[in-house]
This record gives sequence, structure tokens and C-alpha cells, in this order.
Amino acid sequence: MDHAVSLEPLAGWPVRLVTFDTGMAMRARAAGLRVHKLEQPPTAAKRQPSSGHVPTARAKPRG
Repeated sequence: MDHAVSLEPLAGWPVRLVTFDTGMAMRARAAGLRVHKLEQPPTAAKRQPSSGHVPTARAKPRG
């Protein structure tokens, strides 16, 4: 946060923080920064084989 605040005068325009973290967004706003709070990205869908076959768990080999 301190780095972003200290960069603002050097940049010559307002600094915007982009984050997924709510706590960081709150601290940035309190420090006077513009904030763009992103939503959590959806979890990646597991790819299934093109044949439509869904893999099943296999037993561990003995030994």
C-alpha cells in the first residue's frame, strides 16, 4: 500500500489498486487510493475426455 501511495506523485496521475482481497481494498481506500475490487474468478472446470467417458478412481497396486 505504501508503495502505491508513494508512486502517485511520481506517476503524475491517480494510482488505482486492482485486487481480489477485500482487506487490501479497504486499506487502500483508507490510504486515499482508487480501488477496483475484482470478484473471485470461477474455479476452472475440469476437462472431460472428448469421448464423453468420465474417468473413475483406480485401485492402488499392491506391493
